[in-house]
Amino acid sequence: AEAAATPIRVALIQPGTDPLAEAARDRGEAALRAARLAAHVRDAVAADPAIRAVVLPEKAIEFEPWREWNRAVHELAPALGVEVWTGGSAAEDGAGGAKRYFNSAFRLRPDGAESPRYDKNALVPFGERMPFGSALAWLSAAIGRTPFAAGDGTPLHDALGARFAFLICYEAILPERAREPVQRGAALLVNLTYDGWFGDTAEPAQHLMLVAAQAAQLGVPVLRATTTGLSAFVDARGRVVSSSALFERRALVGDVRPLRAGGAYAAHGAWLAWGCAAAGALLVAAGARTR
Repeated sequence: AEAAATPIRVALIQPGTDPLAEAARDRGEAALRAARLAAHVRDAVAADPAIRAVVLPEKAIEFEPWREWNRAVHELAPALGVEVWTGGSAAEDGAGGAKRYFNSAFRLRPDGAESPRYDKNALVPFGERMPFGSALAWLSAAIGRTPFAAGDGTPLHDALGARFAFLICYEAILPERAREPVQRGAALLVNLTYDGWFGDTAEPAQHLMLVAAQAAQLGVPVLRATTTGLSAFVDARGRVVSSSALFERRALVGDVRPLRAGGAYAAHGAWLAWGCAAAGALLVAAGARTR
């Protein structure tokens, strides 16, 4: 399958910014950050003109790409003739005029056409949402945090001869979340992540290894772009082909071969595990009855 797959040259942009840095305080600061990010992308493409897609990490920009302060990033795809896949956030008017906010991923196309954004489905409890419904709404207000709204569904994108889907942060380690778009035809998973708040700990490496396990189980490659590391190319065997170092500013460039080579797990889920559990329970019950 790999031999038959067409390679795509990709740049994973890792800004390597301060993990404790707060969100931009105003539009001017947001525009400055977007300009720095755009310069990083332009440098990468200038160094390797074969690059056809650029991946930016989770929440790389403040809100949607079309916002005025994100112009430097929004103009990259048509200006450079490459696909730009980036994390950001989105705001919509909800019921009663209340705003709803989403942790989102966007595909920016060279032809300027619109693609459906992806809104993160599986939100982190206490970090992105408050569990137990409205019972803990007061806690959100107390800590000054506005919860995100969960997205519904995972759109598939066709680009550069491949079909891919976005997964944001820890969604890529959740078996059912990762398997669902692959069942519908995705031959590549694009994981946008921010692990900065874990600092210099084992978590970024552990997170990457769990993502690689999903790639191996599903038989599809994964592109992983992070803000502070570890960004990586993972092949369909679950091997980490190349990765960045923690906290470095880098454009990690390599080839990805989109393909689907999944076995029974990719097609049918964890039937073997549940079958083993059921068989074990039956054997325990039979042994107890015998005694």
